Amino acid sequence: MQSDIDTIEFVKGNAIDLGALPTRGYDLVLNMDGEISFCGTAHVKAIAESCRVTRKVVLMCVSHRGLLGAILFGGSIEMTGKITDAVREMFTNGSWHEDQYEENPILSKGCTRDYFGEFKAFLPGELEHLAQEQGMEVIQVQGLGYAGLPV
Repeated sequence: MQSDIDTIEFVKGNAIDLGALPTRGYDLVLNMDGEISFCGTAHVKAIAESCRVTRKVVLMCVSHRGLLGAILFGGSIEMTGKITDAVREMFTNGSWHEDQYEENPILSKGCTRDYFGEFKAFLPGELEHLAQEQGMEVIQVQGLGYAGLPV
């Protein structure tokens, strides 16, 4: 007897270049935070690639701008005694890069070997819009402080 797990194909790849995978080749594409958020400025390409290779469902779990901004806010006050430009940037645009502002390396202490790299955090409506731009029908969007959007 074949189990359900035997019918699942797990594929490891680069989220911004899934060119080796067929268009509409998979019933489900599952992105669990890093696949989209850690693409930083290439997040649109990563979302487009995920949408391209699915024929049915893309489930995207990404970092929420409000939560990450709050975490950076606390760290900013604790480590620098002020609200830094990096915190303002996160709340405004959801973007972060280690070299973005001179205080960013200070705020990265304790994160992934003291390096946080390039990152993008989203608001739920922003993610919904990006998926719709790829021709996806958005069924539901959820996030902290967001009631969810069953469409």
